[in-house]
Amino acid sequence: MDWAIRSHQLNRRFDGGKGVHGLDLEVPAGQVYGFLGRNGAGKTTTIRLLLGLLRADEGTVTLLGKPLDWRRREALAQVGAMVEAPSLYAHLSGHQNLAIACRLRGLPYTEIERTLQQVELSDDAQRRVGTYSLGMRQRLGVALALLGQPPLLILDEPTNGLDPSGVIAMRDLLRRLSSEHGFTIFLCSHLLSEVEQVATQLGMLEAGRLRFQGSIETLRAQFPDALRVRVDDTVTALAVMRGAGQQAQLIDEGCLEIAAPSLPDHAINRLLVEAGHAVSAVGRHRHSLEDMFLSLTADTQEAA
Repeated sequence: MDWAIRSHQLNRRFDGGKGVHGLDLEVPAGQVYGFLGRNGAGKTTTIRLLLGLLRADEGTVTLLGKPLDWRRREALAQVGAMVEAPSLYAHLSGHQNLAIACRLRGLPYTEIERTLQQVELSDDAQRRVGTYSLGMRQRLGVALALLGQPPLLILDEPTNGLDPSGVIAMRDLLRRLSSEHGFTIFLCSHLLSEVEQVATQLGMLEAGRLRFQGSIETLRAQFPDALRVRVDDTVTALAVMRGAGQQAQLIDEGCLEIAAPSLPDHAINRLLVEAGHAVSAVGRHRHSLEDMFLSLTADTQEAA
């Protein structure tokens, strides 16, 4: 497999035990890799290590097959990045901001219009950035990262602070960049519901350590759909289900959840009806990415 990012036993320690510990990242080329974690989990530290903005205590990083070395920049030549809020000149237009970046990096000015089209800012290119919405500024930040067509994009919280329409626009942009242009996107975020809609691969970070890494399908295989049943008397219905060997629990006053039921849905319905219960609904519950993340990190939270 071709890897866009690989790290081996990457460590960076701070006072109080903070930092990242033993990270073995594996980001397949051409995928959207959602790098998830709570605020303070070590996501931004990881990004700074990947970009050479912070030196590791131990471990190695390889980007697009080239080892990262803080003394040389070859590995970063094909990487575009947006770390936290983009640095923009508010008194200049979007076009002028990109022109300055092209001049500094020795890129042709033809890059400007191409990247503006990719982030759908062509119609606003001559407006002062100070008049842009936050969502437009974030998209201009992505445009800066796209200059030169780097095959790997590393984006730190690109939807941070955006309103719902801005979040949707950014989500659609990331999908297009991956599916239509073939970019590998390393997407760092604490908004699990948003990442769930765009990512194909995941890395879950908690307290500086990876708790899961792999495809969404692999993760979902660890959390099969549960069965939820709405019934008139949950207390006695719970006893019926447990008597039938089902792992049932109360969800609320009128609902039971059966994790990985060993009986077909219709058989569970029949058991309850034959026991005298009025069943009003039977349906499958798919675990959200947030549910799975909380389950995987439960022991860390209890220790805290």
